[in-house]
This record gives sequence, C-alpha cells and structure tokens, in this order.
Amino acid sequence: MAVAELTPSHSFLLWMLEAGGLTQDDIQLVPQESAVQAAAIFKTQQVDAAVVWSPDDILSTKAVPGSRILESTRSASNIIADVFFAKKSYVNKNKKRLEQLYEGWMKGAAEINNSATARKRAATILSEEFTERGTALSPSEADEMIGNVRLVTHGDNKNFFGLNSAYRGVTGESLYSRMSTVYNGLGHTGDSAPPRWASVNYPGLVNNTTLTGQIHFPEASKSFTKVTKADETKESIATKEVSINFRTAEFKLDENSKYIIDRDFLPIANAFSNARIRIEGNTDNTGSRAANIALSKKRAQAVADYLVSEFGMPRNRFVVVGNGPDSPVADNDTERGRAKNRRTDFELISE
Repeated sequence: MAVAELTPSHSFLLWMLEAGGLTQDDIQLVPQESAVQAAAIFKTQQVDAAVVWSPDDILSTKAVPGSRILESTRSASNIIADVFFAKKSYVNKNKKRLEQLYEGWMKGAAEINNSATARKRAATILSEEFTERGTALSPSEADEMIGNVRLVTHGDNKNFFGLNSAYRGVTGESLYSRMSTVYNGLGHTGDSAPPRWASVNYPGLVNNTTLTGQIHFPEASKSFTKVTKADETKESIATKEVSINFRTAEFKLDENSKYIIDRDFLPIANAFSNARIRIEGNTDNTGSRAANIALSKKRAQAVADYLVSEFGMPRNRFVVVGNGPDSPVADNDTERGRAKNRRTDFELISE
C-alpha cells in the first residue's frame, strides 16, 4: 500500500487499520513523499492500494479498471484535520491580516457549501489550476470532487478548538494527542516527545471572528434512517473486536466494561461519525442455543444503550445483533477458547 508517511494520509491509514483490528505490521507499506506520488504508482499498478486525495480518488479509479474506493472521509468524517501553521513571531506581527484571511476563507467555504453557483465557480477555478500544473481535470470532474466533501465552517472550527462547551465530538486536542502517541510508538518522533497541544495551537483567529447565520453553523450530526433487517448482514467497512466480560447469564455493563468501551471503541465511533455501528454479541456454546442468542442480543443492546445515554449517539445509528454461539473464533472445547468466543464485535457499516 502506497502512502505518504507522517502526513494526513498516514494518519487516515492508521485509523482505518485500528478500526479493522489491524496494525501497520499487517500490511506492506510503500512510503511515498506525497499523496500525489502515491496515486501515481497506484495508477501504474505498482501497488495494490494507495491513500490518495481528491481529485486522485476519481482519477485513480478511472485509471485502473476494476478498482474502487474502499473508504473515504465521507464516513470517517472526524479523522483528518488540515491546518495552517506559522511562526509565532509572524502571527504576533500580522494578527489583523490573519483574521481577515480567516474570515474570508470561512465566508468562501460557506458559500461553496450552500450555493450551486459558487460551487461551479470554484470547480472552474480548480480545474484551471490543476490543468495549468499538468494534471488534466475537467470542470465536471472538479465539481464532482468538491461534491465529495463539505468544507469546514466557522462553527466547525469553534468545535475543533474546544470553544463550544456543548460539543462532545472529536477536537483538535484529542486528534493531536492521539496521533502524537501513535507516531511516538512507531518510532517517528525520536527520543523526545512531541510538544503538547496547548503549546502549538492558536485559536485566536477563531475567537476574534464573528460570523452569524446558518451557513456558518457546524456540521449537524448525521440523521440515520430506521435500521432494517438488511443492515444485520450488510458488508462492514471495518470490524474491531472488543472483549467485554459478563457474569454468567447477566447482560448489564459493569464499570470495567464501560471503561473498555470508552478506551477501545469510543474514539473510533466518534471518528467515523457518519457510519452506522453494528454491535454483535457472541457467546460460547455452554447452555441452549436459543438462550445464548437471546442473551447475546441483550448484551449487545446494553452496549448500544450505554453509548446513547452517555454520549448522545443517535439510537438509529446502532444495529444490534445477537449471534449466540453461532460465530465462534476459537475452539469451544477449552476454557481459553470459550473465553475468546464470549466477545462483542463492533462493526462500522455505511447507511
């Protein structure tokens, strides 16, 4: 898999691997200097997969017959953060000009999000810019590319910088801290720990800008339709196995189970905020099959109820399945095997 290391492409890949219960060691990484180069070697079929950005998502699938987009930020909506950075001395000398830049940027983004005319104008500009740089991109392709995203608004930035006390989703600090730990564990940061978020973030531009009106509101939480029977067997985007132990015949979550959910699954649920969550309860083969299926569904439902009540997730986001003993991952003839089978699987699926 081709990816530009230590870039948002790499972060995206690491999130996807974790959501699937994998690590970077489970794939053969082919490091590239940029996402553009990752796309280039995918187009020439030197690798099996690549992490790319628009318009290369569209151009790559057109270049390689039979290829498809496995996942995108359409569902993994709270993973990637593109930022501006500058020297502190420059910021201190140019605060007013930077505030004007920020305000203009946010107004333009809001217009593109809400006006078909503004979006087509932006697509024309984008098409011309890419074509001048040697990458043929038609206005229609540029328009399709812009249509795949929602541009960040002033309200989104208030949430990102932790300026909205009511916001309970992913913040810049949580993203930065998490990826600092991950990259440090992979040996990319050397002997010294990365600087703390408080020392590198600057919310002043957001704080000093007032933009009113609905077009500047943050992205609304996704409204999920009612769960259907087909959702129980729909192909998953990713699966993460989380071991939650229950007392025999019980289905209520104890404090340790809640801690495991908060630690091992909640970050992924928040990061993939536009994806449904299928919770599958599983048991060993001790006892009757019918009783185990009923019990496993109650255990899965208890997890969904916890995420709804404690974190305000939409109830229609959850697909609750009780497999009972029918989906073992180990031999039920040993206690160790039975323990592995008493598990809860979290799967991300598209709506």
